[in-house]
Amino acid sequence: MTEGKKRQIRRMFEKLRHPVLKLKRIKIDGLRLTGLLPGQWRYLTPEEVKRLKESVGLTDEDKKKMAV
Repeated sequence: MTEGKKRQIRRMFEKLRHPVLKLKRIKIDGLRLTGLLPGQWRYLTPEEVKRLKESVGLTDEDKKKMAV
């Protein structure tokens, strides 16, 4: 599965009478979660911040406007 909203994946498999025993998220919006345990966090790299801003349509100009 490449994408699932909320409990969508669990519900899909439930309809097939195949319960999901374990489900692991490996990335969020292109950010890899490799090495992070549940509850852990890390700082984003500048490149990751840039990609996230681009994915929501936030440009450098928007950032300047928000800083005022």
